Amino acid sequence: MAKSGKQRQSDYNDRLKTAGRARVTITLSDRLAGLLRDLAVRHGKTHGDVVELGILAANKALAAVETVPASSGSSPALTRPATALANLQAQVAELQAAEQEDDAPPPMRAAERRALELGLAGEVRQ
Repeated sequence: MAKSGKQRQSDYNDRLKTAGRARVTITLSDRLAGLLRDLAVRHGKTHGDVVELGILAANKALAAVETVPASSGSSPALTRPATALANLQAQVAELQAAEQEDDAPPPMRAAERRALELGLAGEVRQ
């Protein structure tokens, strides 16, 4: 007896759950979707693998940016999430503005320079 599409989908979702995986839907600009495809093909990875690596790299980079020395001289303290989010939103707004104006990249920020030093950023081909 053949399974219905609904049953096959349910079975697939059960296998994902058992494997500790989750299905996520995201919306990207055409440019970023193309970059995602290019990275996956160039490195022989799935789209999910590329997204996972990107999230891990972003987590590492953001953790490095968010850590500030504590005033007491003891262990480092994290900035408030709202502050980190505001900084990230400002960077995104700056990139979007540059893209709309003349497609010239904005000047390199300290965080971007640090990401390059840590090997968290790579060459982007268009």
